[in-house]
Amino acid sequence: MNNAESKASKITHVVSYVSIDGAYGGPVAVAMGQIAELARRGHETELMAGWDGFQEVDIPNAHVTLLAVQRIGPGFIGLVSPKLWMLLLRKSRPSDAFHIHMGRDPISLISAWILMLKRIPYVVQTHGMIMPRRSLRVRLIDTAITRRVLKSARRVLVLTGAEAKGINHICQGDAKVELIPNGITLAPRQPIERQTNRILFLARLHPRKRVMAFAEMCRILVEAGAEFTAHVVGPDEGDLASLRAYIREFGLSRNLTYEGPVGPGDSLQWLASSAVFVLPSVGEVFPMTVLEALAAGTPVVTTADSGLAPMLVKLGAAAVTNGSPQELANEVAKLLSDEGYRSSLVRQGYRAVEQELNIGAVAAQLETAYDS
Repeated sequence: MNNAESKASKITHVVSYVSIDGAYGGPVAVAMGQIAELARRGHETELMAGWDGFQEVDIPNAHVTLLAVQRIGPGFIGLVSPKLWMLLLRKSRPSDAFHIHMGRDPISLISAWILMLKRIPYVVQTHGMIMPRRSLRVRLIDTAITRRVLKSARRVLVLTGAEAKGINHICQGDAKVELIPNGITLAPRQPIERQTNRILFLARLHPRKRVMAFAEMCRILVEAGAEFTAHVVGPDEGDLASLRAYIREFGLSRNLTYEGPVGPGDSLQWLASSAVFVLPSVGEVFPMTVLEALAAGTPVVTTADSGLAPMLVKLGAAAVTNGSPQELANEVAKLLSDEGYRSSLVRQGYRAVEQELNIGAVAAQLETAYDS
């Protein structure tokens, strides 16, 4: 669709939480990338987000409105932002397009509820965060609010067929579900010096991300005599104490260090300066850090339990393993020692972003969704 044909006078994305530790992860990175590309295509764009009061956010040619959150309970479900809701009540107009990056947290759910009650058209994108659950609490939330806001959305944007099936189950088949990939900008690579033996883990320290498999991989590499430094970057969500205990038990402190979290947009420095990016997680729908690594020219070692894995295997764009520490170690050792293999993954990874995961195609699909 041509920009001049767009019916929306302004495009506003709503994200639940932006923080100095980058805890909300992928949805923030996705929203920022989409907004930047829509602005580049000539649209008036805005990010509205709950805020920890510390993290700075700058999106070229876009307006950013960060509004304080209050914590009333644990996790994201314990965050509320009355200031964001009040501003949304005042600012929402039928001529604008609204895009809610939605989980089951109060900030995004109530934002969508406000737009639904005001009869303002909106799109939601669920990022794999809304799937059927057996928990009574989750089922009550879905019955009371989730199902209604999904059914009322102009489009429910999902990443995979499995996610589409889950949304249709929650909404009893009465939702306008549309598949959309994540995308990334192929900007000129920054002149960042790459450390030729640096191995990177960049993710939340949650059991699903499997930082302990990364630590065991490092132990295997040390015992094999490999020369490397490994860095764990990300906020603690349960596994930091176990990681530190493992480093002490096996004397890995010379090779493996925990660096703490990084804020949204600050991961590029780590990715672009590392020799290998390892993501041993399971249940990943569409990991944005993998896209960022591919675009940065950093080879990726990951697992088959990811929505991206089939494409990565088909294009030869990453080393896809069964997730065992031994297989992870084998691939990392090969990348550190075999320049031909490394060059092939870098070349094919960049091609995958260029042909399959370019943010321009995503933005064109969004324009159609907003004006449908």
